[in-house]
Amino acid sequence: MKAGRALGLAFALAAAATVVCGVVGYACGGRPFVEGVLLVLEEPEADLREAPSVEAWLRLHRDDVGLVVATVRPDGTLDETLSWNEDVARPLASAVKLVHLTAYALDVSDGRVTPDTVVPRADWEGSYVEGTDGGAHARSLARLGLGSDGDPTLDQLVSAMITESDNAAADALLARLGDASIERARGAFAIDGRIEVDPVHPLLGALLATEDPNVCEVSVPDLWTAMEASAASFRKVRVAFALPSLEAQRTRFDCVWPRATPRAFARVMGEVAAGEGLPVKAIEVMRRHLEWPMAFESNQRRFERFGAKGGSLAGMLTESFYVVPRDGPYAGQGRVVILFLQHVSFTAWLGLVSSFKHQDVMLTLATNPDSSTLSPALERAAP
Repeated sequence: MKAGRALGLAFALAAAATVVCGVVGYACGGRPFVEGVLLVLEEPEADLREAPSVEAWLRLHRDDVGLVVATVRPDGTLDETLSWNEDVARPLASAVKLVHLTAYALDVSDGRVTPDTVVPRADWEGSYVEGTDGGAHARSLARLGLGSDGDPTLDQLVSAMITESDNAAADALLARLGDASIERARGAFAIDGRIEVDPVHPLLGALLATEDPNVCEVSVPDLWTAMEASAASFRKVRVAFALPSLEAQRTRFDCVWPRATPRAFARVMGEVAAGEGLPVKAIEVMRRHLEWPMAFESNQRRFERFGAKGGSLAGMLTESFYVVPRDGPYAGQGRVVILFLQHVSFTAWLGLVSSFKHQDVMLTLATNPDSSTLSPALERAAP
């Protein structure tokens, strides 16, 4: 092994909130938190530690990039200023939890659920698999002050799902709300009457499915049924579980994880940013949870609003956010940026999750797109 190569950098496979760590300081205490259990034996792609090189990488791998950049109109609809493969559905990683949040917010709005309802701790931890979430569950418990046996409220469960991206919290919420609520939420992700997000199933089931080397050969309806059954069985009788190799994770998660189009996610984020489209109470709930980045002073100085949900799994990165800048050409206007990356090589994935410079690129596109080589005007002149 050559000197200088990173050895023993561990990343836990789960549903991390892969959102800006560093320049806007909106997560992770200054260090990236990502998903996927692996042992790093190679140095990350150095080029991907700088924003201009990330832009060049995105252009080179454009077929595997879904991108929407848009200005939010007052009615919540979008004026798209840049879009690549915006109608291609890609695996969502933890960004899928935006669907769970939408379902919860709609149910709160209708009075079907009450945020301060106490949820038995066992319902939350029944889907928890130690060592598979990058410490998200432990951080959730610590932030919420629940100790070793405290029961969360329903709203605290949602907070853990969005802020720490706790997988077990997402599954507990899914079980609590039920299929009808999730299906209603999927309707919010419709474009021209077509729902552009897959049905949502327990994330535990998707995790367990990666043990099967032939999972990508299973038909979709059978796969969904199997994931539901395996999750239910695991919650009753816990068995040993080990993640497959990194390459197997890349292939299998691509098959089992729910997908959506960037344009569908942009629609929902735009409505939340504008406060239109969805019921007023539902928007209030979604903003309260999505805008956890505004707890950071650096974001408070730059933005009136900043809401985000992202995710990462081996070979994929998903980012979705809206901002309302305080200054610059879009001061006071809602801006939405959605970035879905698929089929990312190991070295590129490591470079991106180590530097998070792709998020710098996204923020530039949101606040000052004319300085980005991805803008239509400058892309033609880019090397």
